[in-house]
Amino acid sequence: MTVPSEKSGVMVTQDLDTADRTVLSVAVNEGAQGAVEGQAAETLRVDTRDGSVRLLAAATAPWRIVSVPTGGVVQQRTTGTEELVQPGEIQQLVAFWKALPTRFPPILDGEGQPTAADVEFAFVGGKLFLLQIRPFNESTRARGNAYLRQLDQGQSARLQGSTVRMSEVPLP
Repeated sequence: MTVPSEKSGVMVTQDLDTADRTVLSVAVNEGAQGAVEGQAAETLRVDTRDGSVRLLAAATAPWRIVSVPTGGVVQQRTTGTEELVQPGEIQQLVAFWKALPTRFPPILDGEGQPTAADVEFAFVGGKLFLLQIRPFNESTRARGNAYLRQLDQGQSARLQGSTVRMSEVPLP
């Protein structure tokens, strides 16, 4: 069973790059199955302290899955909307994050330690629907891997202070 999602996605209650628990990592697309692997989803970082949003990637998936009232789903073209998640929807995601500790049991990893939540959600008529919530599973071994950390440091140093102009088109 599903809701007739106009847009749906995944929210991790921490920054995926820095593990900062005051920043939400959000990926969303139009329709159902909004941010499944391989889809070009709108990817955002939302600072829960002030509601500011950093766009990391625009949604470019050409198709969306839409539920049919009689049952089943169909594939339709996306609308091509530039900004999928609207300010009121960002506010709902932040409000949900704030309510998590009082509305749900503590979210713990496999070792009983507090961990971020992996939240699947949908928006219908601008209203947030919770589809699933579970502990976020991340590889602490990968995060601690010296080689991978070295790659990140190189990228961070290279990009520090640089500006990416979205209007520039890369040459072939």
